[in-house]
Order: sequence, then C-alpha cells, then structure tokens
Amino acid sequence: TMGGSESKGDKAPPKEDKVAPRPGKMEKMYERALREQKEREARGGDDKDEPGSSMRNGRGQIYNPQTGKWSELQPAQTQGRPHSSGSAEGTPTYEVKTFPSGNRYEGTWLNGKYHGKGVLKYADGRKYDGEWFNGVTHGKGHFHYSNGDQYVGEYRAGQQHGQGRFVWKNGDLYVGGWQKGKRHGKGKLSKVNGDGFNGMWKDGHPDMQILKNVHR
Repeated sequence: TMGGSESKGDKAPPKEDKVAPRPGKMEKMYERALREQKEREARGGDDKDEPGSSMRNGRGQIYNPQTGKWSELQPAQTQGRPHSSGSAEGTPTYEVKTFPSGNRYEGTWLNGKYHGKGVLKYADGRKYDGEWFNGVTHGKGHFHYSNGDQYVGEYRAGQQHGQGRFVWKNGDLYVGGWQKGKRHGKGKLSKVNGDGFNGMWKDGHPDMQILKNVHR
C-alpha cells in the first residue's frame, strides 16, 4: 500500500488531511460510498454486490454493480491539490504527482486517494491505466506488467475480478472470468503451441472436479 510518501503496489493512498464536507445531494452520495467501503472492509474485502448498492468515481459518476454501468452525475472536478479527509466527502481534483521512488500518478483524487480515472506508472516499468475507488484499482482497467504481460478487464477492491483478458508476452491468451485475482468461472485459455482449455476454472486452474464428472 502506498501512502502520501508512496510505497509499492497499486494501492497508493497519499496522506490524509481535513477538508470541509460538501453540502447537499453530493455529500449524501459520498457519505453512502464511504459506508459501503467500510462495510466491504469489515467483510474482509469480500465485496459482494448487494441490491441497490452503488459506488462513485472522481468524474462525478455513479456506478451500479448490478448493471455494471456508470451513469453521469454533475461533474465535480477542478484543478489543484487533492482534497483530504477521513471520509468520502469533498471535491474530486486532478493532479500529476511523481513520488520519490520514481512512480508517477496522473489522474483524479478524492480524500488524498486515487479515485476516479487515472494512470499510475511504476519506476520498474509496470503501468495501470483505468478506474480507481478509494485508493485501489476498481472498475475497468488495463495493467501492463514489466515483463510484457498485459491484463485488460474488470477490477474489484484492488484485484482482477469479473471479466478480463490476460495476454502473456509469448502470445498465450486467457479470456474469461476472474475472482479475487485468479481465473475463475467460465474461461478459455489458448496457447501458441496449440494447447489450451475451454471450460470452467476454479482458483486459477481448470476445475478438475467438473472434468472428472464429465469423464465418468
């Protein structure tokens, strides 16, 4: 996790200060987003979709996990330093910041954390370009690994979760479901040597129990 002075990983919140809450409708929506974030953390990061649940990003949009879509609200983005507080209140801001390690972030912030859409470039060559929520990758994004591998797809609470494509440097390709950073659900692996697997995955591997049942 990265604080205001920056550290490793794609979880990178700078230090938090205080800022006056915004009144009215936007304040209520940000307060709701904060409550949902705290509930997810209390569940140990198991961010299950719940009826009526929603999340906001720094572009003034509202995200509905049930539909997987963003809808426009009144944009609330200005130039300047990131506002900071202990809650999801305040006006999202835009900033380009280079950390002492050489990592560089360009995008929107809220409460001193990456929030909305932004690009984080690591000094070691990795890069994430996509959506953030409360300091972690969340939503749709594109991650470039330093070894040439790439992932394009959905994230949840800092992990690959949902539908996504993973392309290895050698040309191998996986397209399908992900859960908590591992291949999970229906997916297809195609290797350049002709091998592959098309079916159900569990915890990063083909679901052998299903294969056993098929061959009985």
